Amino acid sequence: MNRLITISHKELRLTHILELLKKFDKCFNPPFSYSIDLETYADKLSHHAYFIVAEVENNIVGLLAYYRNDFEKELYVPYLVVDEEWQGESIGQRLLQELTIACYGNYQKIGLEVDKANIGAYRFYTRNGFTEKENRVTKLLMTKLI
Repeated sequence: MNRLITISHKELRLTHILELLKKFDKCFNPPFSYSIDLETYADKLSHHAYFIVAEVENNIVGLLAYYRNDFEKELYVPYLVVDEEWQGESIGQRLLQELTIACYGNYQKIGLEVDKANIGAYRFYTRNGFTEKENRVTKLLMTKLI
């Protein structure tokens, strides 16, 4: 696709977060809503998370949510998704790069969990420098030093 993809930090309101969680739900394997109540999760993100988005013509096609732990000098990514139509365009990688660049010097590592059943996501994170840190039954904690 030859349209301009912009990556930026953005403030999102609760209703927009919920709308995006619903839009991207089936991009996950298994769908995100199988294990999380989307309304409760949207509320949590709206109060505690920061967002980096990928947009094409003002349409969000990728979203990275992250928490900052200033005491531990760690970032935690609870949510990273790219619209299925836009996968393969390096958007996920660009979102992670923007997080790393924006937080470089203030934080030492990025952590996230990946569902063991989601082999594609596991491979993506491995290709982007994440390593397994801890086995958590159905998920793996992965980290990357920055």
